[in-house]
Amino acid sequence: MKQITLNGTPIPVVFNMGTLMSFEEITDGSFFDNKFTRQKDRIAIVFAAIYSADNETKVTLEDLMNASDWQESQTAFNTVMEMAGEFFHLPKVVADAEAKETIIEEGEEQPKN
Repeated sequence: MKQITLNGTPIPVVFNMGTLMSFEEITDGSFFDNKFTRQKDRIAIVFAAIYSADNETKVTLEDLMNASDWQESQTAFNTVMEMAGEFFHLPKVVADAEAKETIIEEGEEQPKN
């Protein structure tokens, strides 16, 4: 669990399966298909992380939409996405994919001249 700050208030966030499910419920779309280029989706994932940390939170989606500090909003989103990377073990996934690619390349026959 980590904390973000919105409108000067520290708020706990977590990234877990509940976060994924909440995000998909809010947006009616897949987390994995989302490129997070729209603020609407960025706010939704932050809210899902807040809700997963405390499903009785007093923070609402409207509170997030009325954030008074752009930098706080972006930092909150970045924090949640860093937690997503930890949840999915992205450094290991990338390393495993690169290792597999190297093995395939080494095992391929080289064209004859």
